[in-house]
Amino acid sequence: MCERACEIEAQGSRVIHLEAARPDLDAPQVVKDAALEALDAGRVHHSPNAGTATLRQEIALMLSSSNDLRYDPSTEVIVTNGANEAVLHAIMTFCNPGDEVILPVPAWPAYDTCIRLAQATPVYLPLSPADDYVLDPYEAQQLLTPRTRMIVVCTPHHPTGAVIDHRKLDQLAEALRHTRVLVLADESYSLLVYVDRRHVPVATAAGLKPRTITVGSFAKSYGMGGWCAGWLAGPKSLLEPMLRVRRLTAEAPPTFLQDAAVIAIHDTAMEQEDIRQEFSARRAAALTLIGEQDLLRCVPPAGTFYLYLTYPKTHGAGRGVHDEAPRGGTRTADPGKRPRSDRRRRPLHPRVVRESTRQCPRRHPAPDLLHTAAKRSGTPWMT
Repeated sequence: MCERACEIEAQGSRVIHLEAARPDLDAPQVVKDAALEALDAGRVHHSPNAGTATLRQEIALMLSSSNDLRYDPSTEVIVTNGANEAVLHAIMTFCNPGDEVILPVPAWPAYDTCIRLAQATPVYLPLSPADDYVLDPYEAQQLLTPRTRMIVVCTPHHPTGAVIDHRKLDQLAEALRHTRVLVLADESYSLLVYVDRRHVPVATAAGLKPRTITVGSFAKSYGMGGWCAGWLAGPKSLLEPMLRVRRLTAEAPPTFLQDAAVIAIHDTAMEQEDIRQEFSARRAAALTLIGEQDLLRCVPPAGTFYLYLTYPKTHGAGRGVHDEAPRGGTRTADPGKRPRSDRRRRPLHPRVVRESTRQCPRRHPAPDLLHTAAKRSGTPWMT
């Protein structure tokens, strides 16, 4: 989808990109300067496969200072090529053919793909708008079997923006107490939380840290989407086998980018808050726009930079993977996967708010927003 969008753009059309989580905010200047300085200093050679010692130390310090989670940077932190690689290695290392992975849906499609690549079976746990799309530990417990090997917990949740709290995490810990189930905690959006909510790391719940693999990313909160820098944190007993798999499949990110990521953690608190405030303002504007019509529905997201829109089953299907936008532009959307009986659509990225407010008629904006939709297929609610 991204390739097709770029082809259309190269032909001279104006494209509003909804097909990927690609914010239009720039990386902080201090981070870009750090990358250039590292290049000038000759930091162009391979780092250790787990990442540079300096960056692993900074990640460990960040987790300790902000969340009181203590990890040994030498054995319990791995620097990855973005969150996608981290998710892939976690699933490929621990999930075997015949294993089951509980996957709350709607969900980022990479989870489902990685589970199937490992020849494991995704077991879908529908999230309810009545619960603000927050995972229900009791319902997850009902899906546990002797074959269950892992449960995915994404918080803040992509694509609904749901944020799980301490109480729910404690209930999940209790549900998993006498099992061998691992928790894959994707916390890539942990710094993008709004209103009066706060991010609660999954591993802080009593009893969950020994079984939790935490995934983080520099892409979303630091404006570094194209830098492909992420990380894994977890107990040594879990990360050691993951690092063995990693050595056979990939290298650590370029050393000069890792040096810049150190600066991103250490010196960009003000820029991080500016990014969060910008997304918060776009969220408010988008919710206002949605509130001015009666077709689209949306549970206000507590985090991330998505709006998960739904519309009535009676409205009909989408028009395909791209449409003509007002005034000659083109919108593209990811070909999401969801039940045929459900008219749910790709999350509306807040960056499109500025375009929507100019281009869509105030009296009835809903159809234009709906036409960003992609074709449906049979896998539940993948967006």
